[in-house]
Amino acid sequence: MKIGILKKKEESAVTHYRIAPFLDLARTDGHFIFQYPPESLTDDLCRGLDVLIVHRPASESEMKAVYRAKWAGVAIWLDLDDMLWAIPPANAAHLNYSPQVHTCITDAMRVADVVTVSTQALKEQVQIEFGKTANVIPNAWNDRDDYLPDFWNLPQNSITKVAHRGSNTHSADLFQVRHAFQDIENVLFEFFGFISWFLLSEYGGNLHMLNVIGWSYNLAEFMKRFFAFKPQFVVFPLEDNIFNKCKSNIAWQEATQAGAITIAPSSMPEFSSVPCILYDDEAGLIEILHRVSEPGNSEFYNELYLKNVKHLRDYYALSKVNRIRAELLSMI
Repeated sequence: MKIGILKKKEESAVTHYRIAPFLDLARTDGHFIFQYPPESLTDDLCRGLDVLIVHRPASESEMKAVYRAKWAGVAIWLDLDDMLWAIPPANAAHLNYSPQVHTCITDAMRVADVVTVSTQALKEQVQIEFGKTANVIPNAWNDRDDYLPDFWNLPQNSITKVAHRGSNTHSADLFQVRHAFQDIENVLFEFFGFISWFLLSEYGGNLHMLNVIGWSYNLAEFMKRFFAFKPQFVVFPLEDNIFNKCKSNIAWQEATQAGAITIAPSSMPEFSSVPCILYDDEAGLIEILHRVSEPGNSEFYNELYLKNVKHLRDYYALSKVNRIRAELLSMI
């Protein structure tokens, strides 16, 4: 099959989890992939395609390419991984979702032959907002090299490392549990992403120092830094709203790849369904962050970590998840 992909301007976690898997599928199943910047996909080039993959169309140029492909008889595959029409005002991405973007998503839904999303909750919201039935394709760990640590990262020198990962789009998520981040003996917090200044004591928080490693939209670069830190735990707070409930669990997947256990809110379906340590509220997170620093629990945490590894292999390996894409392609 001849598969066209509308190329994004740069590689990121979005392209890694939602677009690049089609390249893996082409390699394993013998498809041909053609990536085009939207302006380069001409009427004549469309005629050589069977299907066009479009992720989060947000511009006039992308929609013109979609219409050219549709006019040429090409099947349109629309993919989404966030509830873009419900980004909370406290999220830095809120301003990016303009009326034009909403029009693009709405128009793409109207002409799409296949719609795919990353979670069951997002599928339900697509049905409510657009009246369209989507197919769930989870974000997945690329198991081509089959690398996962054999054991949980043991604390070194009696120091428990707790990481947070995320750009400034997660500022509200951190802010609503800010008092959980305290100066705890034998706990080292490291923030991969942005300067969460509101955690500092001088701004009303409880930390006297912030350890920050800058965010990288290049996932490979981010994972290098993450792996090098060797955290024991990754805490991933999420504000309780419908936008976050539609999110996937890539934070858990990346933590597991790094040898760590994830601490996440129990209200998030994609995290409560995997072997995380769950908390109900800020008080629960405070208790957990104090408890994980206690010595003598290594065997318990290692067993829990290995459950995470098994769950990742069983349900989120790309070689398995890509069979969903293969089945959908076979029906076009």
